[in-house]
Amino acid sequence: MDVGKLFQLPTVSSSAVNKRKWGAPPPGAAPAAVEDAERDEGVTRPAPEPKRTRVDEFEPDDGDDEEGRFFGGGLTDEQERILEIMNRNATDSAESGARAVDDVAETRQRLVQLERAIEKNQAMRLKYPDDPHRFIDSEADLDSALRALALLTTNARALYPVLLHQGSAASVVGLLAHENADMAAAAIQVLEELTDDDVVDAADEAGAAAMQALVDALLESQVLELLVSNLKRFHDTPPSSDDAAAMENYESDRQAVYHTLSVLENVVSLRPSAAEHLGRATPLLAWLLARMLRAGRLDQNQAYAAELLAILLHDNDANRAALVRVQGVDTLLQVLARYRHADPRDAEEAEFLENSVDALCAALTVRESRAQFLEAEGLELMVLLLKAKHQARGGALKVLDHALSDADGGAACAHFVEALGLRALCPLLMRPMEGKGALRAPDMEHLLGVLAALLHNLDSDSALRTRVLAKFVEQSHAKTDRLLALRAAARERVQAAEPRLAEEQAVLAAEGIESADIDALVYARRLESGLYALQQLDYVLAWLAMEDDGVRTAY
Repeated sequence: MDVGKLFQLPTVSSSAVNKRKWGAPPPGAAPAAVEDAERDEGVTRPAPEPKRTRVDEFEPDDGDDEEGRFFGGGLTDEQERILEIMNRNATDSAESGARAVDDVAETRQRLVQLERAIEKNQAMRLKYPDDPHRFIDSEADLDSALRALALLTTNARALYPVLLHQGSAASVVGLLAHENADMAAAAIQVLEELTDDDVVDAADEAGAAAMQALVDALLESQVLELLVSNLKRFHDTPPSSDDAAAMENYESDRQAVYHTLSVLENVVSLRPSAAEHLGRATPLLAWLLARMLRAGRLDQNQAYAAELLAILLHDNDANRAALVRVQGVDTLLQVLARYRHADPRDAEEAEFLENSVDALCAALTVRESRAQFLEAEGLELMVLLLKAKHQARGGALKVLDHALSDADGGAACAHFVEALGLRALCPLLMRPMEGKGALRAPDMEHLLGVLAALLHNLDSDSALRTRVLAKFVEQSHAKTDRLLALRAAARERVQAAEPRLAEEQAVLAAEGIESADIDALVYARRLESGLYALQQLDYVLAWLAMEDDGVRTAY
């Protein structure tokens, strides 16, 4: 039904529908903090009720028509509902425009109150430095004014520019150095809310630009350095006693550390170049490693430290090199060694183990890290993890794949064979292909990557290479038979995925995607569907056929 044609009314703009309201708390904001801020300033915002607009020209007449065809203005129930919705949207659009102006005005007022609260608190602290009771009220006012900034996240595209124009972003960053650690923690929490990527919808270009401008202003104010330096102020180690005050301080500091790591992750997500600055100009990498290594039951901050470290090392050679300077490889090996005799206790600890493995694999792309890995007996540890029947075995295969597959991995491959790595590796190759005891597909791919690296990097006439080849000849070529069976299964998976990939390719072509991008995407899908394993198997089998006459004769 063409509503505009039916009523001959202008089309309602889509931007007038579902507009975000100022009074709604931002995602992740503490409702109590928002309510306190509004109560302190005397702000009341009753929820607007839907407004029904009466259209006079459609009012019912006296009902002269006996059949009632024109009673109610001649509209059906459906038409009346449509008209009511359109009138309500038009009213809401006007109210939203007026409300946006009020939002900006109220934001300016809040920012002025924040600046005044900062100045008053500083003055009172200077005047009565040894008497906290004299400046505690000004500190409470400052806390209230600071937390009220969480309301800016309800309309980032309009209100973040106001925050930047008045220079208050730098003021919030300055509070990270406040003498009161609780005030610094409050500033950290506000920064976390302001930089949360859920604040701005991906399709909102103006909002995304406002968020990026805010992050740039924070970086100019040296927010990264202040955040990292604040980590030393918070002691998130559980107290040795059951003292209530000590437990309260511990809980407060634990939350402050968590929010700090969250702000750092938000900034790196919005400005990837900030990751290199963190590794180069701050001691964050060393702090994260020390936090991961802390003994005792895994806590939330320990798990977050591993996640953030993996993020900072991902696709960042500068941070990988910086990790070498703080002996990061040795620390990560100590973390993994904990899982030689035990599995992770829960899903959070399993994720911690996975992030630790990912961080170590990223570090091994640097030559100096590989040297530290060998020196710290990393290969020996990985062999022990392979022999242990625990969850860390999959991570050990992944680490070995990265450690041995480099172009200059000859020394590492020789070290692996000398450390009796084949005794731990070959039984995994012979595990059932399906069902209980079977390796996961990613683990099998890493195992094949290790075999390919050994055949590629070991010297052709060396005794170590002969030991590798002998494994595929013994027991009537049992392991070679397993490679051929794995190849048949991988080929079958690739062929089974072709119809689905053809449909996906047709859909992408219909959407106007360039052919080169389609080919790259489809090729990546094929790799995920078993093509990568098939390629590795062909590589290993080709080496075996070239090196061993018995393999060529038997097959």
